[in-house]
Amino acid sequence: MRRVGARRWRINRSQIGENMIKKIDHIGIVVSDFQQGKKMYGEYLGLKHLKDETVAAYGCEIAFYQCGDIMLEIVHPIAPGPSWNFLKNHGPGIHHICYEVENVDEMLEIAKEKFKTSYDEPDRGAGNTKIFFLDPRSIGNVETEFTGK
Repeated sequence: MRRVGARRWRINRSQIGENMIKKIDHIGIVVSDFQQGKKMYGEYLGLKHLKDETVAAYGCEIAFYQCGDIMLEIVHPIAPGPSWNFLKNHGPGIHHICYEVENVDEMLEIAKEKFKTSYDEPDRGAGNTKIFFLDPRSIGNVETEFTGK
């Protein structure tokens, strides 16, 4: 729902990728055992550990690892929420792909027109960044997240 007085975005909505999406930011991987997941990606694969964080709003603890120009986000559900449901229904594995965009608010307005999302405004995710997810059914059954300023 648009807030009263919210700014209207004037962009060419047919060219999302050219100017909006900067890069793949991270790939989210849900694990059932946080310490084992960290051992697998850090010790066994030798990826550089960046940080750990708990995101209470999403009921998960997260570890970030660098893999070239992309991060891997190891997600361990600790309370009911989207990751908890994913683990319960699908088991551990790749959960989502996240794109970094120039302007999250603007991208959300585009997403509301072109896809489906339950977000009226961006939420706060890991690192207190602005985020939102698309309804996977509207984008080829791929859980898709956007992050950025």
